[in-house]
Amino acid sequence: MSTPSLRAVLRRARTRERSFGDHLYAGYLGVLVLLVVAAPLIRAVWMLLVDPVVVPMLAAAPVSALPALCLLAGGIALVLGAAAGPAARTPLLTAILADSPLSRVRAFGGPMLRACAIGGAVLGGVLAAWAWPLVTVGTLTPATAIEWSVFGFGLGMVAGTLTLVGQRFPHPAPLVGAALIALSLAVGVLPTPPLASLSDDVRAVSVLMAVIAAVVSVGAIPLLLNSLRSSALVSTAQRRESAIDGAVLLDTAAVADATRSVPHTGRGRRAVGPVSGRGALPLVFLRRDSVGWTRTPGRLVVAIVGLLGAGVLGVFALSAPGTAWLAVPGAVIVYAAAGPFTDGVRLAAEASDAPALYGVSPLTLLGLHLVAPAAVWLTAIIGATVLVVLGVVPAAAVVCVVLIGTAALAARVADARKPPLPVAMLAPIVTPFGDMAAANRVIWTLGPVLATAAVGLTATVPALSAAILAGLLLHAASRWRSARLHG
Repeated sequence: MSTPSLRAVLRRARTRERSFGDHLYAGYLGVLVLLVVAAPLIRAVWMLLVDPVVVPMLAAAPVSALPALCLLAGGIALVLGAAAGPAARTPLLTAILADSPLSRVRAFGGPMLRACAIGGAVLGGVLAAWAWPLVTVGTLTPATAIEWSVFGFGLGMVAGTLTLVGQRFPHPAPLVGAALIALSLAVGVLPTPPLASLSDDVRAVSVLMAVIAAVVSVGAIPLLLNSLRSSALVSTAQRRESAIDGAVLLDTAAVADATRSVPHTGRGRRAVGPVSGRGALPLVFLRRDSVGWTRTPGRLVVAIVGLLGAGVLGVFALSAPGTAWLAVPGAVIVYAAAGPFTDGVRLAAEASDAPALYGVSPLTLLGLHLVAPAAVWLTAIIGATVLVVLGVVPAAAVVCVVLIGTAALAARVADARKPPLPVAMLAPIVTPFGDMAAANRVIWTLGPVLATAAVGLTATVPALSAAILAGLLLHAASRWRSARLHG
């Protein structure tokens, strides 16, 4: 295919054969979303940020938060890039353009610039959300707030480029990203002066370095694009399309399957050894699951760092006044980090609907696959207990670990046996505010996450949290009650 033909294909893919009326309708829909959804949400966030209780917390943000944010953004970008890199179009178009005479920059530069722009908008918004409320109380000047917003935008551009680095090096990127995230946790808790009191010279140098880093990172995009293998580009495009389709259909399992890394190391390591008796089965499954975790080391290390990050959020939620809400994102992170440790539960759920292969009942198989994640959970409890004895964290931390960890495991067990979406939930629900049937589908999809978050939200009230946990355990048991062996 000639270069002009390829350029025509690319132009057609960009326009997606939309008519002028289609573009008008898209613009009309965008304006409605902006006015009806985005504007009220932005206003609500702004009112929260300028609240007299929140503004002193923003003013007290330490200088260490800035390098911690840089490290955190870089680590997350590398992990996301390894899971689903930005340099991709539709699988067919990617396969056509990957080995074509058309330059990689012309073929995949557009998605890369969008990734950088999104990163810049997100981190620029984070820094703006910190700086501009301080302008209202006179702590910062408008010029200073603009500088910090520019710093965030430059940092986001660098993060967007790092997603391409993660796509180029999918195996080491999660390990490096996890190390950066762990380092950000260590740096973020260092006692330093308030960031708002940073001198003009240091701030100007920081902004200049962010701008230079953004320019250099964008300049490195062509080199990174040209170093990508064609097969890797097509594979990324296929994973992205599968993940997008799963997200549109509210199928979280499909999204997880599409972004889950493929085992790439330790394939020669023996996972299953000889069984000398039924009493040895728990140890056999403990070894089997543990070896399985090590075959995707990046995913395992990211999960461990996620648990550590959730622990840090939990400590702040239990110790600092007015920060109890931090237990909610901490609980969500625990649920996400439990994914690699509960792969055996997912396999047990798949085996429960298949002919009997293991010689044990589905419930017994579930219990055997829960040995390994239970060992991780007990390790977390022991670690929290040691920190309590040393006086590092409050005593309530142990109760918080027990409740949230159990909730995450129960939610994973329940989600593994979740049936398809009932047809009844597709029926419209007419209310004065419109059709609320979408809420049913969202709750059905995100039910395990919401239940774990509810346990985290009520972690400071152990009785209420325990009641929610009991309901979640009963729900998980009801999901597995129907599991039977098939001949």
